[in-house]
Parts: sequence; structure tokens; C-alpha cells
Amino acid sequence: MTKHTDIDTLSKQISAFKDKHQENASSQEAQSNPLKGFQICVEFLCGIFIGLAIGLFIDKLFATKPVFFVIFTVFGAFAGVLNAYRYATKESKEA
Repeated sequence: MTKHTDIDTLSKQISAFKDKHQENASSQEAQSNPLKGFQICVEFLCGIFIGLAIGLFIDKLFATKPVFFVIFTVFGAFAGVLNAYRYATKESKEA
């Protein structure tokens, strides 16, 4: 008879652990959604700023003020959009 009560006690503890784990997992998932949005914004802005920096450097190097600044800022914006899109599609596939 003690084996039966031990098994019941163990199964109750396992059920309680599973319930607690599921609650924690759902609350962590809800908290990570704003972080995903922040990550997408960071991906986009990093592309723009890197393109902007490269354009300013090349303009300073060749003394052509706005030409490469504009070109590489546009390239950076495209790269930022592409990176944000890749991150968003990767996250949607994992969900």
C-alpha cells in the first residue's frame, strides 16, 4: 500500500511541476514579444547607421561631400529592411 501512495504523491508533484512550468513559459513568451519588436528596430537602424558611416568615410576620403553619403545611406536602409525582414520571418517560423 505504501507503494501506491508514493506513486500518487509523485504523480501529484509531477503534475504540479508541469502546471508551474507551463505558466512560466507562457509568461516568458508574453514578455519577449516587446523584445522582438525592439530587435527588429535595432536591426533596421544598424543598417542605416552603418551605411551612413561608410558613406561619410568615403566622402571624406575622396572629398565628394553628399554623393556617397546619400548612396550608402540608401544601401544601409535597404540592408536594414532586409535584416529586419529576415529576423521577423525567422521568428514567425519558430513560433
